[in-house]
Amino acid sequence: MVLGYNTNLVKRNEAPKVYDDLLNPRWKGGMFLDDEAFEWLAVLLKHFGREKGLQYMKRLAQQDLSMQRGRTGQTQLLVAGERPIGIYLSGHTVLDLKDKGAPIGWVALDPYFAQANMLMLAKRAPHPYAAALFMDWGLSEEGQAMITTFWPCGGAQRRETEIPRADGEKKQSGGHGHDWSDSVTDLERIPRDLSA
Repeated sequence: MVLGYNTNLVKRNEAPKVYDDLLNPRWKGGMFLDDEAFEWLAVLLKHFGREKGLQYMKRLAQQDLSMQRGRTGQTQLLVAGERPIGIYLSGHTVLDLKDKGAPIGWVALDPYFAQANMLMLAKRAPHPYAAALFMDWGLSEEGQAMITTFWPCGGAQRRETEIPRADGEKKQSGGHGHDWSDSVTDLERIPRDLSA
């Protein structure tokens, strides 16, 4: 998951580099956020701590965000110039559009949320042994090497990769990715806390 920006509206060196940059008055009324970004919220609350995280969210809400469902649609609106920034977009969609020449750039803000891809075998698969062999290959070193060629981020094996940042520097991955699964029950209380 990445922050995306329209390169016709935002220069690379002006793109937000840290979460506090999103609070800059320049971005008021200029950002998209998915209205179902629960995992992202959980990651920020875990990283900042509950109180500081809730205070940050209250300040971010004052930025007149365009809350929309669907990261693909937000990315398309971003490319069309509807708003300059999408806070929580799918990296593969951003990269696909960028490869097609769309005016879009991206930044991995720290902490980031990396979403795992799943590999499953259907209970009544018509060819379960062939499926099991494919799964074994997909999880092998050869399979993972192939999967990581699909997108710059991917694969089940931990790899130290360089992530481009808006300031032109490179950052090693693996720094502040979070497993948010233990925070899910805490999410039920957040709407009440934010309205307080």
